[in-house]
This record gives sequence, C-alpha cells and structure tokens, in this order.
Amino acid sequence: MKYISDEELTRAAKKVGEAIRKSLPDPETCRHEFSPEFQKKIEVLKEQGRRKEQKIKYLKRACIAATIALCCTGVMLAANPDARAAVSSWIRSIYENAIVYRFTSDSQETVLPEYEVGYIPDGYEENQVLETHTGKTIIFSNGRDMIFINWYLLSDNMNVEARAVDAELIPDKVNDHDAEWIVPNDSSQTTDLLWTDDRRGVGFIVSGYLERAELLKIAESISCT
Repeated sequence: MKYISDEELTRAAKKVGEAIRKSLPDPETCRHEFSPEFQKKIEVLKEQGRRKEQKIKYLKRACIAATIALCCTGVMLAANPDARAAVSSWIRSIYENAIVYRFTSDSQETVLPEYEVGYIPDGYEENQVLETHTGKTIIFSNGRDMIFINWYLLSDNMNVEARAVDAELIPDKVNDHDAEWIVPNDSSQTTDLLWTDDRRGVGFIVSGYLERAELLKIAESISCT
C-alpha cells in the first residue's frame, strides 16, 4: 500500500484551491443591487437584533437593582453634587460609561409596597416578572418592543446604574414627585424615566421605546394598592 505524504497532500490541496478560484466568476460581474423592500427587511432584522441585545442588558440591570447589589465601576469623568432632587433623595454622578444615581432615604420600610400599573398601550402584554423582597420588575411586550417597569426599596447610599452617558437628561414631575428623563441619542436604547416616592421610600424606573408622553402616562398610572 502506498501512503501519500503530507507534502503531496499539501501540493494537491493547493492545486484544488487554485482550480476552484479560477472557476469562480469575476467579482466585478457579481455585483447585485438589492431591492428597497429587501433592504428594509434587513434593517428591521438589524434593529430587532439591537433591541434584543438591549433587553439582555436591561434584564441584567433590573436583576441587580432588584437585589440591591449594584456596583459602580469606571473612571469618573464628572460628578455634580448639585444634580439632586429637591428632597435630596438622590444624587447623580456621570461616569465614563454610565450615569449612576445614589439614593438616600429616611424611610423605615422593610417590606416592598405593592403597586399596580393602570395604563399600558394597546398591543402590549405582560411578558415577564422578576421579583425579590426588595424589588420588582415587570416587562411588557408587543412582540417587537418592550416596556420595563421597575420599583424597589431605597436604602442609604444605594447606587443604580441608569444609562450610558450619551443621553440627554431632562427634569420632570411624576404625580408631583421629582423625576428625570434619560433620553439616549441611540434609538436602539430605551428612554428611561426615574423618580422616587419619598414617603414610602421607593424608587421607580419606567423604560421603553415609546414617546415620552406615553411613558409618562404609564408612570403616572402606577399606584400603591
């Protein structure tokens, strides 16, 4: 029996490779213009991929917030001690890759109050619930986009990582509570609305891909049961 050496196999493989390359058509003759309809479908798929990645990131953040085990890392670029709610229940710091809110609370609450959401836009259904004794997150989905509603007991010096710094921060009110919008410049990220109920010692974040008016309507529909 005659065995083929490694050198002979290498030479044969090179010849086959050259033959395959020569049989291929000229790349210049293979250019193809995809239809606008096809390109639109591809853009939809790409956007769905980006939003799926955003959901995974948000779920990680929500789980951490719910267990009150958030950590802040990165090189601090700026920290503004004046960026705080009128009742001094939170202080915002801007880091290299995140905006972090540090909460303080005089509340003696040890049991998470139960809340109900009175308004959700048509087409959205409850998709997932994450809950511990200190926090709860409800996720609503319409099959393409998601709404995240998160509330948790505040504790002294509790840190919550809210958003990458490429966003606009806009003060607002939610049912007379001081609030802040975190509006990203990247459309694949959610718009967040953060506020606190200082009397009960509870913090809230409502996030989604909706217009701010819709997110505010959701936020103002949340009531303690």
